[in-house]
Amino acid sequence: SLRGAGFRNLALLCNGMAGGYEFAVSKFGQSAYDAAQEKALNNYMEFEMLDLLQSMGENVNPDEYKQAHDRVVNPN
Repeated sequence: SLRGAGFRNLALLCNGMAGGYEFAVSKFGQSAYDAAQEKALNNYMEFEMLDLLQSMGENVNPDEYKQAHDRVVNPN
């Protein structure tokens, strides 16, 4: 049901993201926030492409794959 623990966790996550958004915009401005979002999206797309190639049997450099994964999991 929507009232279960999953819904509460999702609500907490959304509230946390909204708080992070407000902080980022107030501290750095909307353009800095937008740039960070674009960088995160590009990192994710790069990792997804490497993951797709690897799943298709292509030889993907393990170091490059790990670096792409790390950029998605630990953005900075």
